[in-house]
Amino acid sequence: MDLDRPIARYQMLDVWRGLACLSIIVCHSIFYCMPGTTEGDGIWELLLWLCSKAWIGVPAFFVISGYCIAASADAPRRRTEPAKNFAWRRMLRIYPPLWAYLVLTAVAVMLMEYWWTGIYSDHNYQLRTPDQLTLWQWLGNFTLTESWRYHLLGSAQEFYGGQLWTLCYEEQFYLLVAALMTFCRGRTLFAALAGVTALVAVAGVFSPMSYLQVQGFFFDGAWLQFAAGVAVYFALHRANRLEYWGIVSLLAIALAWQFVGPSSVMYSPRPGMRILAFGFALLLLVMHRFDARLAALPVMKPIAWVGVMCYSIYLIHWPVVKPISHIFFEEGWSTPAETVLVVVPVCLAASLAAGWLFYHTIEKRFIGSRSAPAPTKAPEETNFPTPSTPQPSLGA
Repeated sequence: MDLDRPIARYQMLDVWRGLACLSIIVCHSIFYCMPGTTEGDGIWELLLWLCSKAWIGVPAFFVISGYCIAASADAPRRRTEPAKNFAWRRMLRIYPPLWAYLVLTAVAVMLMEYWWTGIYSDHNYQLRTPDQLTLWQWLGNFTLTESWRYHLLGSAQEFYGGQLWTLCYEEQFYLLVAALMTFCRGRTLFAALAGVTALVAVAGVFSPMSYLQVQGFFFDGAWLQFAAGVAVYFALHRANRLEYWGIVSLLAIALAWQFVGPSSVMYSPRPGMRILAFGFALLLLVMHRFDARLAALPVMKPIAWVGVMCYSIYLIHWPVVKPISHIFFEEGWSTPAETVLVVVPVCLAASLAAGWLFYHTIEKRFIGSRSAPAPTKAPEETNFPTPSTPQPSLGA
């Protein structure tokens, strides 16, 4: 296999990112009108139920993230770039926008709470005022260690926005890849990543530890979703024919295992996320041959536009949809029909507008051009975001 052959960009990834991002906003726009909390079982209740399942964007983000980080890690190998440069780019890409989000959200919460007490800090997916978080909790949020920090140090877990838990996993994924790049490059790097995946899978089946003991660490099962994306990249760009079909078979077996295999006390009690991740990885492999034709369809352009800005939209949407959905609820707009027809579209429009502003004023300062690269370049990297459904500890 020629390791220096040109790698064409997977153009539909921006579209998939956009769809995942939009689905997360929809899911988080129904805070105050969840299925089963209202009377009736008509079409609007059904649509509301579908909105509540829009968290499916989360595993899609993890898979896409695995693909893109594999591409990013594979590119420096061809340029003999130090692994520390890869890690630095990831930190510069993620942390400054995150810090801007945290500061802006803290200010917004303080101002809005002064105007309307409880608009953020009620018990429905609350955002508390900054003084109510401990220094340990702020440290966990600013460093993206809050998903596991509470196991080792300080007070209880408190995300400043329910979407941040996915970024905590993402940062662990990136740091692990960067650490492996220090010792491994090329196919050896992918072999090392496969080894980590095997260890996580075996530990999940045989470990006596419970999920609550490992929740928030990458080896609680979340890594497997990321690894599925790495497998897609390797299958499409580095594998020979035998390896390609081996990866397809492993993904199919992993998917089937979620239905028929023994349950694991170590893994998240949400096997649906892994089912969707493995299924989506297989879909990416199947759809790759149609990539250029699908991406060229006019209907894909606005969705891809969302995908380009998905990190900004993902970061900023939580403090946007929370007060909007709360205000509509207080004003009596809380039926399934009103939620689907009015609340969700308003939350989507406001989140996209806020995300566009955040992207152009903050995030864009820390990235290069997002235009489609030439075919000789590796697929561009991105953040995921994963846009999210809250962890069980957040009440989802």
